[in-house]
Amino acid sequence: MKSLLKNKIKLLLMPVLLCTGIFASGQSVNDSVMEPINNLFEGMLKADSVLVKSAFFADAKMFTSYKNKKGEEVIKEEQLKNFLFAIGSKKKDTPDWNEKLLSTEIKIDGGIAQVWSEYSFFVGDQFSHCGVNAFQLIRENSKWKIIHIMDTRRKKDCNK
Repeated sequence: MKSLLKNKIKLLLMPVLLCTGIFASGQSVNDSVMEPINNLFEGMLKADSVLVKSAFFADAKMFTSYKNKKGEEVIKEEQLKNFLFAIGSKKKDTPDWNEKLLSTEIKIDGGIAQVWSEYSFFVGDQFSHCGVNAFQLIRENSKWKIIHIMDTRRKKDCNK
């Protein structure tokens, strides 16, 4: 009977202890979900493929949706290794890749999170395109990792 009571108390205290750890570290749950996304964009800006790779789950998937020259909707898969190579091989004297998030909505349930964000993308100071990023994240060893990204790309109807 005593061990059953102890187990119930432990189960009741677990969420409190977990939340206390988050608040004690000074990082909100939303901040911790956004950390890998912020690392992704900081790594792109700094051409730091190691920082970008740290944001992703090992088997992450990346897709882009856009209209081709015929006006047809296209879905293209990007390989994470190719994306990392492009970032890591970017020459120092080429313009920065700067993706600016304009609005963000975060949804979390247990060990999964979804982040939906409008963005504008610049190469140096030159506007390139805009769209929406849809991130799926999982919590791995108490850290959030991007497991899936789907983005749209367009040049019209953009909030810069």
